[in-house]
Amino acid sequence: MAARNPEAIHAFIDAVEAIGLHVARPTVIDEAVEALGLNSAWSKATDNGTADVVLDLDGRRVPVEIKYRATLMPLDVPRLKYKSTAPGGLRVLIADRIAASTRETLNSQGVGWLDLRGRLRIAGSGVFVDTDVPAMATRFERVDAFSGTAGVEVACSLLLHPDRPPKVRELARELGRSPSTVSEILKRLREQRLIDSDGHPMIPDLFWETVQPWETRPIAIAQYPHPTGDSRFAGALQLGLGDLESPGWALTDTLAAVEYGAPLAAGSAYPADFYVPTSAVVKRAVQVFGEASEWNSRRATVRVAPISAVCDARVESTGTWPLAQPLFVALDLASDPERGREVLDGWTPPSPWRRVW
Repeated sequence: MAARNPEAIHAFIDAVEAIGLHVARPTVIDEAVEALGLNSAWSKATDNGTADVVLDLDGRRVPVEIKYRATLMPLDVPRLKYKSTAPGGLRVLIADRIAASTRETLNSQGVGWLDLRGRLRIAGSGVFVDTDVPAMATRFERVDAFSGTAGVEVACSLLLHPDRPPKVRELARELGRSPSTVSEILKRLREQRLIDSDGHPMIPDLFWETVQPWETRPIAIAQYPHPTGDSRFAGALQLGLGDLESPGWALTDTLAAVEYGAPLAAGSAYPADFYVPTSAVVKRAVQVFGEASEWNSRRATVRVAPISAVCDARVESTGTWPLAQPLFVALDLASDPERGREVLDGWTPPSPWRRVW
């Protein structure tokens, strides 16, 4: 079972009790009691041990599984992995700040949320709450190194430079993050035994741990985005073909892997897969090139890069489109359980890149 965040759990307890709801059991108490070799007074039969809190609604118990993120973007919501198998359970996301767009996405996915600035919403299992609550302290200590985009950024930087000992302030400047955030992530990576005492990545463990939070949803488009087409759209689409040092489209997945020498075969009609800088570019691409009616009829796919480095540091190719760096292409391939490991087992990227999988 993944480590729980006691501070976040107690923040949720404080919030629901402030509006008159009763908590039957916080799981962190169970764990503390059982760590002493004693039997917990509370039964875990209602939630199979996955709940962090159990609400008592006039004798009816509702298990709640809680996750904490310092910040969350709408595109990050599908990556939240809840483990609860309890019938009638609630899923809740707690964050220092939850923007309106993210709140809407959480609502549509059936995930409750607590904005620590003072707003609580939970809906389901006979419960509906959408109200102000007392504001609470923010910036809980993260439990998982990959609990936000910053963790993926740090992991990728370490994998791109596996022989370079990470210096907190230098890495923070490179990623545009605060030194405290980077330091905290490195601490968690050490605790999870994904980097050694000097900060070097444990290969291939760190790579494979990065695969799950890397996953993104591609959008299938109906027309191939010929870069020599109507130039009116080039700026709005941020193609970035003339300047590799500016953000732009990056070819990834199968066609990029083939160009890097991976053991794959793809014909001239094989759909191209692109990372693009922003969700706004994805929308514009769909408007310009149309969305494919079926996946098998697609001419290309577009998706927002999980981290900015994908589109900010592209590689010149022998073809038309700049490439995503081999690490990012490998992470894409690894997300395909049917072929990913087989392809990666037979692929070593050309110099100056290192094989880290």
